Amino acid sequence: TQSGPLDVPVNNEATVEQTGEDNTSTITQTNFNGFADVEQSGSDNESTVTQTGTVAGATNEAFVIQSGDFNEST
Repeated sequence: TQSGPLDVPVNNEATVEQTGEDNTSTITQTNFNGFADVEQSGSDNESTVTQTGTVAGATNEAFVIQSGDFNEST
C-alpha cells in the first residue's frame, strides 16, 4: 500500500517480478501519479492492482504481463 499527502505531487512506483509456482501479487496505490509494473511467469498466477485518486494533469498507470498456467488479473 502506497499513499502520500494531497498537497504535493505524489509519485508512487511499484515493481513486482515473479517466476514459477504459486504466484500472487497485490499492489494498492492511493493519490495520483501511480505506476505499477507486474510480470509473472508460470504456475498459479494472480495479480491485483488498485490505483485511486486523480487530479488534473496526473495519471495512474499499470502494466501486467502474465505467461503460463492459471493467469488472472484485476
